[in-house]
Amino acid sequence: MSSLVKQVVIFCGGLGSRLGDLTKQIPKPIIPVAGKPYLEWQIESLRAHGLTDFKLLTGYLAEQIEDYFGDGRRWQVKISYSREPKPLGTTAALKRAEPGLCQRFLLMNGDTFFPMDYTQFLRKADAEADKVWLVAVPARVLGSDTRRGNTALDEASGRVTEYVRGGRDDLDFVHAGMFALDRSWLAQMQGEEGVSVESALCPSLIERDLLRAFVVRERFYDMGTPKQLRELDEFLTSYRRKLK
Repeated sequence: MSSLVKQVVIFCGGLGSRLGDLTKQIPKPIIPVAGKPYLEWQIESLRAHGLTDFKLLTGYLAEQIEDYFGDGRRWQVKISYSREPKPLGTTAALKRAEPGLCQRFLLMNGDTFFPMDYTQFLRKADAEADKVWLVAVPARVLGSDTRRGNTALDEASGRVTEYVRGGRDDLDFVHAGMFALDRSWLAQMQGEEGVSVESALCPSLIERDLLRAFVVRERFYDMGTPKQLRELDEFLTSYRRKLK
C-alpha cells in the first residue's frame, strides 16, 4: 500500500494502573495476550497493511519494551523510540517526540486492537490530507462494554461536529483513539503536561471544520481493565486461528 502516511506513532508509556498487579512488573503494551506480547499483535497487524516505520512513545518500564522490540528488524519493520522521563500525558509525550516524526503519521494507543481495513482509512485520509482524520465506532457495537458516545458527526461527509472527552448519552459515536495527521498540526499544541491530544486538538479543528471521521462498524478491543483484557485475549485467540 502506498500512502502519504509513512509512520505509525504509538503511545506506550502509561502506567496501566487499572490492571492492578498485572502491570507492577511489566508495562501494559507487552502483557501476554493470546500467546505473545500485545504490542507484537498490533505491529504485525499494521505491517500487514504496509506500515513498516514505527515510533514507540515509551515511559513506564520503558526498558522492557525497548529491549524486546529493539530496532524492529525481527519483524521486518523499523522501530525507534521517544522515552518520557516521567508521566507527561499524551500531548507532552507527542511534542517530545516531534523531531523524529515523519511529515504524515498515524497516531494510536498501545493498548487497543482494531480489526479494520487500514488501507481504506488511509485512502480517505490521503484524499483530504489538509484535514485531521480520526476513527469512530458506533457506541452500540462495543459489545459488553457500556460506553457513552463522545463524538457527533455527519456520516455522509465525515465532518466531526462535536467531541466531548468524558462522553455524553446523546452522542452516537466513540472516537477510537486513532488519528491520521500532518506533523504541522503539532504547532497548535503547547505540550502542557497532563493534557490529552484530543483536548489539545479537537475543539479548534471542529471550530475550523478541519476534523473528519472514518466510521468503522466493528468494535475495537482495548485492555484497560481485567475484563477487557480477557475479551481481547479471547478475540485474538480466535483471530490467530483464522490466520492459520
